Amino acid sequence: MKELRRILYSLLCVCLLSTLIVIKHKSDSTPNSYSSNNEINTTDNSTDVLLEAHNTTKAKELYKKISLHKKLKKQSLSRRKDNNIENLNKKEETVINDIKEDIKAEDSNSELVTNIYFITSNNNFITESIQNKVKSLLGDKISNNEIKIIQEDFDLNSTNINRFKDKIQKDKNDKVLVTFSQSAYEVLAKDFENAKIVIPLLLSTSNLKNNEKLSFSKNTLGIRAPIAHKAMTNLIKNSFNDKKLIVLYNGLEQESLHNFSLLKDILESQKVPYIKFSIKNKNDIDNLSILKSDAKDSVVLLVTSNLFLNNNKKISSDFEKMKMPVVTFSELELQKFNAIISLGVDYDVIAQQTYDKITTLLQNKEIKSDNDRVELAKLYNLIVNNKHAKQLNIIIPEGLIKDANKVIK
Repeated sequence: MKELRRILYSLLCVCLLSTLIVIKHKSDSTPNSYSSNNEINTTDNSTDVLLEAHNTTKAKELYKKISLHKKLKKQSLSRRKDNNIENLNKKEETVINDIKEDIKAEDSNSELVTNIYFITSNNNFITESIQNKVKSLLGDKISNNEIKIIQEDFDLNSTNINRFKDKIQKDKNDKVLVTFSQSAYEVLAKDFENAKIVIPLLLSTSNLKNNEKLSFSKNTLGIRAPIAHKAMTNLIKNSFNDKKLIVLYNGLEQESLHNFSLLKDILESQKVPYIKFSIKNKNDIDNLSILKSDAKDSVVLLVTSNLFLNNNKKISSDFEKMKMPVVTFSELELQKFNAIISLGVDYDVIAQQTYDKITTLLQNKEIKSDNDRVELAKLYNLIVNNKHAKQLNIIIPEGLIKDANKVIK
């Protein structure tokens, strides 16, 4: 019996010794890449990067990739796949370094970029001309990714308004809203009291008649570009007193109606006879030929309207066929309607003033008074297209040619 016990005891010792040797061998051969200390370091490293990522889009990407690597590494640990663990550690470190660089680049860009929104409700070649000039003046900053231009079309549809509001609210970058739209301006005034806003074309609309109406925010700046009603009336009276004056305006467009009303008062006070002609839609434009009976010895004065601007080729062609001379309130309209004279604001100058206003807001300069918020367009330009006038057998007075800022010969 004692002999049997000694044999069993010896066998047990041999088994225990063999087990200890195997465990020691496994422990020695397992690399440090999956030791508990290394696990802690990797976790800390990942946490640091996540903290650096804060609100950037890279944070989600980082978290997803790190989680996947840890899952794979856990599986490898359980299966004692030493080479897998070492490779996963290296891969994880590479991922962390790559995403760190991406985060730094993204944060750097978001700090520098300022968004300039151009907001229009009915774009035409006048608003496009101002926008293009402003973009040109901002060229270096756009090239250096300091400024990004965003074009926004605005209408009074509730879905569009809500989308527009959401977009502005979600944009956390510094931004300036340049609005050519009266309806957009009213929404901005109501819902974005602290927004930086520039209004380049404050015409003499009834509800924007006084500067006080525009003082809803310390960050709103505007440029008043009134039509030269009185100067144009004097020009017509002195230069075309032997001709019938036909005034074309848009009977449905608030701005055109208001400007016609102001012009009408001045024409009547100066005792200048005229025939008014209201254009309300595309069908009216197609029927301009009804003016043919008044074509002889008459001159047409176009009161600025988006409807006219967007159908300028048809209008210009019809007046050309009827040999009716056209007078406009801007050089751009003179070019588009092939007019013989224009008298009005210089839109290149308004673009420069718009750029100056944007710069003022970006630099957070103090606006001391309401008079500084809204300024008049700085120049009126008189342009004479003497070449086209001669083709129509119209004689432009020498005094008018002498006073012109520009003469097309």
